[in-house]
Amino acid sequence: MQWIQDPVSEPGCILVLGMFDGVHRGHQALLMRGLELREELHARVAVCTFEPHPLCVFAPERAPKRLSTPEERRQLMESMDVDILCIHTFTKKLAETSPSDFLEYLTAIYQPVALICGYNFTFGHRGQGNGETLRTFCKARGIRCDIIDEVRIAGAAVSSSRIREELCHGDIRMVNRLLGHAYTLEGPVIHGQGIGRTLGCPTANIQVTEDKALPRFGAYVATLEHTGKIWKAMVNIGSHPTLPGNGLRIEAHVLNASLDLYDQHVVVSLMDFMRPEKQFESLDALKAQLEQDKQNALAWFASR
Repeated sequence: MQWIQDPVSEPGCILVLGMFDGVHRGHQALLMRGLELREELHARVAVCTFEPHPLCVFAPERAPKRLSTPEERRQLMESMDVDILCIHTFTKKLAETSPSDFLEYLTAIYQPVALICGYNFTFGHRGQGNGETLRTFCKARGIRCDIIDEVRIAGAAVSSSRIREELCHGDIRMVNRLLGHAYTLEGPVIHGQGIGRTLGCPTANIQVTEDKALPRFGAYVATLEHTGKIWKAMVNIGSHPTLPGNGLRIEAHVLNASLDLYDQHVVVSLMDFMRPEKQFESLDALKAQLEQDKQNALAWFASR
């Protein structure tokens, strides 16, 4: 898959429009439609998205945390067999463009044979453009236009905002169901205080980007991937009130293996929520809970 920043000319594409944060099941419906049309129209599928999020430009304090980093988004697109991922730099100038000028700008670059977007996609100045605007534009120019309906799971539409809410509740099972894949946290392993090792639970302290959305603080069943290998793990996420002083920490303990991961890049996939974060009366109480967490995580994997 090609990955292009601010493309200049990619003519003859099936153009799929959206932010694609998380590449969830709603986004996947758009991509699947593009792949279906690829067979019919014999054209490449180009995903057109934007970076940074519009609110990062206009109201940074209200910008949502990311469900997927640019690299995670790229990997998910590649796994779906998209031909080209095009990332346009979002600026105030672009945001102030009228809907018609915005579409002219895109068609000049892509000369698309088809345009695909979701039912709630908006564009142009103050989000004045929508699916009907796109449909009218395409009809006048003989371009195929597909507006994809919402995908509903458990009685409600799949959306990035809904997934963020479920993350706050710690409902990783539902998060993964809405995503259609496991929720991941990735980054380099940094040095910590080494306290986990003294408690019989050595951990890899993972440094994720500050704008990554984190789930409810607590303990999770997870897997840890490094250099193409995957290990069973458990993860503690939070401020660790029993051992305060180092702020937010994401600590992964690999089950039944001893790995040296310092300064290595790892990917943790969250599978299930075990318990909320709590403050323990003593280190012995914390050690006992960590041992119970390990047994619960091993039992979770054994039941699958």
